[in-house]
Amino acid sequence: MKILIVTAEISGVVAVGGIAEFVLGLATALVKRGHEVRVAIPAYAHVRARNDLRLTNDRLVTQLGVGASNVTTVHELDLECPGDGSLRLPVIIIGAHTHFASVRSDADIYQWPNHEPWIAFARSIIDLLQSSYWQPDVIHCQDSHAGLVPVYVKWSRRHDPDGPFSSTSTIVTVHNLLNQGIGAPALVSYAGLGAEWFDAEGFEYYGCANCLKAGLLSADCVSTVSATHAEEICESREFGFGLEGVLGRLKQEGKLTGIVNGIDQDRWQMSGVRYDGPDTLDGITRAKQSLRERLYAEWRWQVTDQPIIAFRSRWDQRKGVGLLPGCMDKILAKARMVMRVWGTPGESSGLRDLWEWFGKLAEERPDRFLCNPPGINSRDGAAAHYTVADFLLMPSMWEPCGLTQMECQRFGTVPIVRRTGGLADTVSEQKIPEFPSPNGFVFSETTAEAAAEAVDRAVEAFYDLRKRQELVQNVLSQQNGWDSRVDEYEALYTRAGGSKCKTDGEGFCP
Repeated sequence: MKILIVTAEISGVVAVGGIAEFVLGLATALVKRGHEVRVAIPAYAHVRARNDLRLTNDRLVTQLGVGASNVTTVHELDLECPGDGSLRLPVIIIGAHTHFASVRSDADIYQWPNHEPWIAFARSIIDLLQSSYWQPDVIHCQDSHAGLVPVYVKWSRRHDPDGPFSSTSTIVTVHNLLNQGIGAPALVSYAGLGAEWFDAEGFEYYGCANCLKAGLLSADCVSTVSATHAEEICESREFGFGLEGVLGRLKQEGKLTGIVNGIDQDRWQMSGVRYDGPDTLDGITRAKQSLRERLYAEWRWQVTDQPIIAFRSRWDQRKGVGLLPGCMDKILAKARMVMRVWGTPGESSGLRDLWEWFGKLAEERPDRFLCNPPGINSRDGAAAHYTVADFLLMPSMWEPCGLTQMECQRFGTVPIVRRTGGLADTVSEQKIPEFPSPNGFVFSETTAEAAAEAVDRAVEAFYDLRKRQELVQNVLSQQNGWDSRVDEYEALYTRAGGSKCKTDGEGFCP
């Protein structure tokens, strides 16, 4: 297949969060399968400044509504596919809005007050493809930032049934429902679409225009990043954030599916440890012991037989940080904890108070609790954090997929998670046929008591040598690499092609 992935970010070029890793991982897996894959991102200023770009179009005109238009250039670069230096992934870099030319760091790519840049980006993709640049079989769009691409494809099919998109199917993958591209109805006019698109074609959302909603209803298929999350987002506003009705409709029509994210297993592994050999467990144990001896000296920790629990997350209530104060006394009575968090204390007083509370706890109990200590205090320190810990606690309020619980297992670290989204799909406290298990500890209630009880079960298993070895062996046996997910995406692409909407003269994609 010819596959175009449209996204705001991709690891190796520009990255803010999990979408960047998702795109690079999936694209690489597809390239390794023999598919012709390209990725399209906006022409951020700091990306345009790279010296490995090649010019492919020196004058692309993007036509929008209300007289808006933009003339931009299109460049490409070849990104090396992780794990196989002989394979290259072409990345298309396209402008179409002044915002992108003002972005000089990864952290700034989403800093714009409305959705106009992303509408222009989507339209520029359509204009580029219509210029006979390259014609994909599938356009795979990530979140609301690429959400209008299916809308424009739908518009093109309607006006030119035998045109360039007659055999192209579209997919939207939802990573984060919090950003839906909601704005004034004038966004529809800015997009160059008629007034009928506001009501009849899916933009209307409580009197506003919702670009993600329109994209979901226009796409041939919709996916999210875990099977459980695909169920959750249809059930209530807690998970669907106002689009639960639309998503439920798509589910009933067979257009919504959930596929668990993969990870780069070559990246997330201990150096010098053979994962396919009989001595894997011994190698992991030695590596953990060696790192602990070094970090304990920096941390002024004494050697004990008590387990170490890791917590690694951005500072966000959705990650369950609010549950922790109510169970820290119980946890620290039986284990030591090393926390790595990033972000800011937050605008809400609750998050600021929590930030101060944990800082004070670290000052009062440095022998039991550390927050952002040397050795793990950068985002690049994840491997060391996973290695030094016996368990990793993820009490998330909701988690579309989660990567941390899969990454840590590559280091023999056992996850303790709340049953939600991808955490429910990748961690089990019971033996199940889907993957080597038990491979962790799971709780359901969003309470400090439930989290503490799960930690109690984990600590009890830690002191039972047989159970502990079984858990560690199972976590090391997990197969969460992208090569184990790509079959599902190939099936999704095939299904999207089979369910592609066709014009019937009056209605379209009812």
